Amino acid sequence: MPVVINKATELKALLDSGASNNFIHQETARKLGLTPIRKQEPQEVKDIQGKNLGWISHYVKVMLDAAQHQEIINLNIIPLGIHGLVIGLPWLQKHDPDIKWSKQKIRFSSMFCKENCNRRSPHTV
Repeated sequence: MPVVINKATELKALLDSGASNNFIHQETARKLGLTPIRKQEPQEVKDIQGKNLGWISHYVKVMLDAAQHQEIINLNIIPLGIHGLVIGLPWLQKHDPDIKWSKQKIRFSSMFCKENCNRRSPHTV
């Protein structure tokens, strides 16, 4: 999903229903000049098989735009491999977007988005 961070930088975000949270690669955060914020309690990160991948000690708070969808979001900083930005299951559950996988389109038409995130009528990315 194409997104814009802090009204300046366009990135591709991976929508991952298997991800436990929202993540940004540590190098992406550095390149964007984002200021890390220390978490009160570090959070353990595990892979799909339960193997410990490390600990999350910092996050960033950013403005995320996707078409007419706009929100302030916290992104945990971790080494993500090839992905710069991952949007996980809690976000997908909260926003409940309509996804047309065959056309690679996403529409923000949930009641939550209508009341909180959409700048205009529901829009497709």
